[in-house]
Amino acid sequence: MRASPPLRIGSILVVLFVVSLVLGYGSGRWVDASGPAGGSAAAIPAGSATPSSTVEVPEPTAPLGSSEESTTTARPSTTTTAPPSVLGRPLRVAMAGDSVMAGLDPAVRWALQGSGAAEVRFVLTPSLLRDPTVRFTWTQQLDSFDPDVVVMFVGTWETGQGLDPDSYPEEVLDPWVELLVSRGAEVVWIGNPLVGGDEANERFATLNGLLAELPDRWPQVTYLPAGLALDSPDGTFQPTLELDDGTVVRTRQLDGLHLCPDGAGLLADLVLGELGGRWQVEPVPGWRDGGWRDEAVYPADQCPVP
Repeated sequence: MRASPPLRIGSILVVLFVVSLVLGYGSGRWVDASGPAGGSAAAIPAGSATPSSTVEVPEPTAPLGSSEESTTTARPSTTTTAPPSVLGRPLRVAMAGDSVMAGLDPAVRWALQGSGAAEVRFVLTPSLLRDPTVRFTWTQQLDSFDPDVVVMFVGTWETGQGLDPDSYPEEVLDPWVELLVSRGAEVVWIGNPLVGGDEANERFATLNGLLAELPDRWPQVTYLPAGLALDSPDGTFQPTLELDDGTVVRTRQLDGLHLCPDGAGLLADLVLGELGGRWQVEPVPGWRDGGWRDEAVYPADQCPVP
């Protein structure tokens, strides 16, 4: 194979990346979800930035972070004022991840911004960013928003990038965590729950195992398994779950991967419990039945009543 002329390929990539930023596309796109006080949040349609609806994990062919977005407004009808966090001001929370995280974000955002306890922003990050230019852009964004905590949730695209358990922690995970905590943020990393596909579950199990080891090397990281909220009691994947009161709810869309409102609510409970215990932030009362349940990331035809 002939070597490319010096700098030519790199120059082209830089030009393409700059153009993508100007057009508003590309990995690491931040969405300013100003929530109850005003503004709107971009809702990522289910299936965006994920390879297919069969929950297999093929090699990605679309630019990381690319997504067809629609805008909806997620805000409580009334805003109540909760005591500030232990920081004496609203907690700054960055929700970073793929289209499954896009299904979790509305619930967490509604709960915390509705009470005035936090400012929540979502950044579409289908995969951890390995490109130095994109990492530089992330550094600028971290400086701008300066999150107190970054909630990470990636899986389908990240495992589709190829994952060597021997080199992945040192070459990908540790540099990424180092970037996130370099501005003083802490990280809550959500592990993947079981999904409707054996191959995907095998890959997620490998990724989860590596994520679970992060707190051993990084005291700023907390590992939070989503399976605590979404896996069935017998340890298998089920698209519906029976609640303590006997009610059966649908947690996953028909693709076996993306969240339905009840699934987002259950996982949000887990995340809110972690954030509340660490930073003493309180969700707005009644958030589980809030208007966030009507966002476009939960298509009604993909979340039929069980």
